[in-house]
Amino acid sequence: MAYIKGVPKEQIILFPDAIDDYIEEGNTARFIDAFVFLCKRVRGPQRK
Repeated sequence: MAYIKGVPKEQIILFPDAIDDYIEEGNTARFIDAFVFLCKRVRGPQRK
């Protein structure tokens, strides 16, 4: 008889799915990320 194998309950997940899961909603890093994103959008692509 075939059955579906699941994840063992002893297995530990070391990292969340995304790095954003580590950063709280009101953290300064989110503000800096949004500011840099907007600066890049306004200025456009960099030329060398």
